[in-house]
Order: sequence, then C-alpha cells, then structure tokens
Amino acid sequence: MKNGSCDSSKNKENNIIKGVIVGFVVSAIVVLIVYQKNKDRELMVADITKHDNGFGQSLEGCNFFSGIWVFDEKSYPPYKEKQCSFLTDEFACERFGSKDFMYQSWRWQPHHCWFYMKEYNATIDFYWSPYLVELNCDDAWDHHDIDNPMLRVNAIEKHGGDRLIAVMESIKEFEVPRHFEISLQTWSNWLKFHIDPNKTQLFFTSLSATHLW
Repeated sequence: MKNGSCDSSKNKENNIIKGVIVGFVVSAIVVLIVYQKNKDRELMVADITKHDNGFGQSLEGCNFFSGIWVFDEKSYPPYKEKQCSFLTDEFACERFGSKDFMYQSWRWQPHHCWFYMKEYNATIDFYWSPYLVELNCDDAWDHHDIDNPMLRVNAIEKHGGDRLIAVMESIKEFEVPRHFEISLQTWSNWLKFHIDPNKTQLFFTSLSATHLW
C-alpha cells in the first residue's frame, strides 16, 4: 500500500509540474504575441509621424490610438456610398434601403493631434477574383451539358495563348497550403515581370472581410 500511495503522490507531483510548465509556456507565447503586436503598432505610428500634418507641423509624439469618437455632420461622410465601387454588399447599407446614415458621420479624433490627407494624384484600382490564378474566364454554365469534353491540341494556339498550363508527370494530391503556395508563386512571378514597382504599388489581401460573415 505504501508503494502505491508513493506512486500516486509522485504522479500528482508530476502532473502539477507538467501543468505549471504548460501554463508557463502558454503565458510566454501570449506575452510574446502581445509584445509583437504592440511593436508593430509602434512601428506603424513611427512611420506615420515621420511626415507632417499637412500644415508643415511634425506629427512626432502624436498617439493616434488615444482619442475619442466625434460626431461630425459637416465633413463626414467624406464621400457618398454610391461613389465607392469597392464596397461589397455586406457593407453597403444604403444599397439595400437603409435609412439610418448617422453612423457615417462619426470620425475618430486623436487627442492633441490633427492629420490631413494630402492629394497625391494617384489612381486606385480594385480587382476581385475568386482565384489567385484565373482558371477559365468562360461561364461554367455554358459547358454544363458537355458529357465528354475533349482537348483539341490544334486549337491551343488559337484559344490558349494566354493560359498557364502545368504539366505533371503524375496526378498528385496536395494539401491546401501547398496549392495556395503554388498560386501565390505564379501570381508573384507574373507581377515581377509585368509590373513596374517604381510606378505601381500593390496590396494583397488573402482573406476578404466578406468571408467572415
């Protein structure tokens, strides 16, 4: 009985020690994540404050994250919803008959800090696609009744001149991240070849906000 009780107490001690270690590791990870987020925020603010506020005054020391929401009917909203073609249905309240537009007049005002956007004479283009690499621009419904589709090799030059064709020695199944990696690599290679980074700046969002609903 003594040996059994000793083993039981040792197991309890080991479990307690393991629990403490796991708790410490989890806490360390949480602290690291919070630290990194704060660091990223500081870097972003530091980059912004290198510029002036539009009147030649430095923004150094301005904390954009400390402020209040102000109701401003004179200058907000800065544009009408119909003027913004980037808004998706989930965020286009007016498009679906909403009569309450007071929320559009709220703006964020940092304490002791003013910032005015300059006019940079730049054009913003928005391109949305369900695929990173275009598979086929044809309407799938046009081919829904084809039971035995055939590839006509002699027609590739005419119809497939702008297509990317990947040839595999054998059909392989990839994990989703690998598919994503191949698509991103193909997409980035195309951009490196066709886009001049000195004239055009690109932003890529991997997850659309509309997918969160």
